[in-house]
Amino acid sequence: MFDIKKTERYTALAAGITNGEKFLYFTDPHYVEGGKPDGRISDWFNQFFDEMGQYFRASGASLVISGGDWFNNTNTRENAIENAKDINARMRAAFGENFYLVFGNHDHNYQTWNEDRTSIMRSPHWLTTEEINSA
Repeated sequence: MFDIKKTERYTALAAGITNGEKFLYFTDPHYVEGGKPDGRISDWFNQFFDEMGQYFRASGASLVISGGDWFNNTNTRENAIENAKDINARMRAAFGENFYLVFGNHDHNYQTWNEDRTSIMRSPHWLTTEEINSA
């Protein structure tokens, strides 16, 4: 739930800054539910992007930086590429062109469950640099 008081506190703290740039930063959203088959997107993400967009617009920040780690451990290569494209589109819808996606270790899509889903192992679905850049 959007809380205007958070934005008011941020604005009050930033009011004295004369040399700098205001920005919104978040990390480790883990957009894809852990332990779910085929990289299913978490249900609460529509609300997440809506709220983050409201904070961004209300704060007067000029850009948004995501520190990465969008994925968890359940994506196939195809799911990961489609999810990365969706993340990019949702970021653009919430923040316009004023965002930067920093690549996190999970964003390589390097983990998956073993056959009996009792432990995490190295995924055969690691994304290449070309696949990451194409998203």
